[in-house]
Amino acid sequence: MGTAGIDGLSVWANWNPDGGFHIEGLHLGAGRIVGKEDYEYHITVAKEDLPKLAAALGCAEDAILQTFTAQLDAIVTAGERRWLTEHDVPNSLWVA
Repeated sequence: MGTAGIDGLSVWANWNPDGGFHIEGLHLGAGRIVGKEDYEYHITVAKEDLPKLAAALGCAEDAILQTFTAQLDAIVTAGERRWLTEHDVPNSLWVA
């Protein structure tokens, strides 16, 4: 069982060297979902958009990582990028 109860999915969050927020996911054995056996993705919220992310999470900017981690399962269940977009948090996505 993985993150948010999704088999083979692991999701982490951390800070980018430039001060932005980074979400990384690795889904092993996901062929039935996306047509690739394994894939990874990276979602980035730029430093200048952290106030919007903090507002979406309901926390101060210095508590983003802790609050995101506490809400991780609910956010992953909704879909990280979908959750960010629904909360008007600009983000970029990279998938391999």
